[in-house]
Amino acid sequence: MMKHFEIVMATTHLDRHSTRFTRESLEEAAMHLKGRYIPFLHEHDLLRPLGRTFGGSVRRRDDGEWELVAEVEVLEVGDTTAPSHPDLEFRPPAPTDGELRVIVGDEFLRDPKSRETISEFKQFLGRPVEYQGRRALEPPDLIMLAGVYTLGRIAEGFLTQLGADGYQRLKELIVRTFNTRPRRQRELRIDLWFQLQGVEVILIQGSPTPERLDALLSDGLQQLDALLPGILRDLPDTRRIVAEYGDDGLRIAYTVGADCLPRVIGRIGPMARGNPSPKA
Repeated sequence: MMKHFEIVMATTHLDRHSTRFTRESLEEAAMHLKGRYIPFLHEHDLLRPLGRTFGGSVRRRDDGEWELVAEVEVLEVGDTTAPSHPDLEFRPPAPTDGELRVIVGDEFLRDPKSRETISEFKQFLGRPVEYQGRRALEPPDLIMLAGVYTLGRIAEGFLTQLGADGYQRLKELIVRTFNTRPRRQRELRIDLWFQLQGVEVILIQGSPTPERLDALLSDGLQQLDALLPGILRDLPDTRRIVAEYGDDGLRIAYTVGADCLPRVIGRIGPMARGNPSPKA
C-alpha cells in the first residue's frame, strides 16, 4: 500500500528569498488541493514523481504563524495497490487559449538581469510572460513554452506558429535568458496540450544551447509526433505524458492516468507494462 503523509507545503514565515505568503494565499492554495488529485514531485522535478496529493488545509502553528498542509500518498518500490478516493481524479489544467505562452520560474523575477531579458519575451510574443511560483531548496531554473497543438502535427504546428525569423529569435532569447543566471541546473519545458484528448505532454531538456534547441524543436518534436498516438491508444486513460530529450534522443519517462500515479513505459519501442516505479 502507498504511505500516507501530511506535508507542510508553505507557511507565512519569511522565506530564504525574503518573501512571505499571506494566510489568504495559503487558503487559496488549499482550495486548489481539494477535490482532485495533483501529482506530488520531489523538489518540483517532473522527472522524479513520488505520488499524489488528494487534499489540503490551512492550520495555525504553535508560533502563531499559519501553514499549508497537504494530504499526500507516496509510492514505494513494490506497491501493487493504491487507496481509492471516490470522486477524485487527475485532470491537468486546460490552457485558456491556443496561443504560444512563455512561463518562467519566479527565480527570474527576483533577478534584475533576468527580468530585463524576460521582458523581451513579452515584446516578441505580444503577450505578458507568466510566472510560476515554486518553493524548494534548489528548484531548477525554468523556462516553459506552452500551447495547444494537434495530435500528430506538433512539430509542424510549433514551427509554423513561430516562422523562421521567430524560431531564431526564440532560440536566442532562451539561451541569453539562461545565461543571466548563475551556473546551475537549467530546465526548458515545452508543455503541449491536445484540446480534444484533454492530455498534457511535457517535454523537458536540461541546459539548452542553440544546437541542442535545434535538435529538440525538430527531431524531438517529430519523435513525439510518431510515438504519442500509440501511447494514447494503449493507455486510453492517460492524462499526462512526461518525456525527456537529451543527447541520445527522446525518452518517455512516464505517463500519468486518472488515478494520478506514474506508469513507467521505458524508452522508445515496445511499452513495458507493470507496476508503477517512480524515479526517486
